[in-house]
Amino acid sequence: MPIANEVEVAARLYISMPDTPVVVYTMIGEHLAKILGIAAMVPKSDGVAKLLGRIQALLEAEDALAMQGADSESLQGPSELFSRLS
Repeated sequence: MPIANEVEVAARLYISMPDTPVVVYTMIGEHLAKILGIAAMVPKSDGVAKLLGRIQALLEAEDALAMQGADSESLQGPSELFSRLS
């Protein structure tokens, strides 16, 4: 029996490390992502390739922002970083 599910872990990570993008690979609804501060939510039905692609896109966006001189204080949190990918 797990100590915490993915929703609880995502919420704890957002509280303790709000500038760290969190990607959740789960079957829970995507509507919870914004509430929990999750940068990306990939349904398990989309497969691991989609998960890895989302992680790579987040890393590339973070690198691009760093190269433009944006520091972590200019971001409102991981959700804003993800929204810049769209």
